[in-house]
Amino acid sequence: EAPVLILLGGAVPAGFGLSIENSVGSDVYYTLDGRDPRVALENVPSATALRYDGNPIVLTESVEVKVRSFQRGQWSALSEEQYSVGANDSGITITEIHYHPADSSSPEFVELINRSGKSVDLSGTQFDGIGFEFPDGSLIPPGAIWVLVRDVDRDVFWMRYPEVPISGVFSGKLSNKGELIQLTSSFGAFLTGVNYDDSNGWPILADGKGPSLELKDLSGDLTDPTQW
Repeated sequence: EAPVLILLGGAVPAGFGLSIENSVGSDVYYTLDGRDPRVALENVPSATALRYDGNPIVLTESVEVKVRSFQRGQWSALSEEQYSVGANDSGITITEIHYHPADSSSPEFVELINRSGKSVDLSGTQFDGIGFEFPDGSLIPPGAIWVLVRDVDRDVFWMRYPEVPISGVFSGKLSNKGELIQLTSSFGAFLTGVNYDDSNGWPILADGKGPSLELKDLSGDLTDPTQW
């Protein structure tokens, strides 16, 4: 059977981990240069093919991924998808992340904005990195800002920001060391995401000093730490 790329092609954040599902007992070979991972009419991998070791393939630039399984001298059909790294055409953008508050009087939260000119249905979309799924009927109007708050910080958020409505409550915790948080649709399409960090050029004041990470410009590159 042909291996399955767990995410349909499209926009993904830099650092996205692409996993492959395959039949038990088969070897999987993939390429990132658009070439077939098998030599035509031969039972050998091509020169640029890489053997999949079970760990996610970290995507750092836009690529075309081609994959085949090999078992008992037979190659599977070809699976292929194109991924655009850093792009986001959904209209939904993460604009603020408070991942390491200075003390217990400050809540963890994630802020989203719909920068498009039309309403976007987020029903069934899910966050990776934090535990949250938008319920049915989650239609975010154009220009609207929605804030998701950590479950244990809900009361703290209400007291600190009484004028800001809470659009959702997530489980889990934002990593103080940085992590990839991303919003994907119910069928796996990437909507928005940030692979934030507490070093490597990312603002260090957001790491337990009080401030949150906030996007400077809605048209800025979310993968660029200087845009935060």
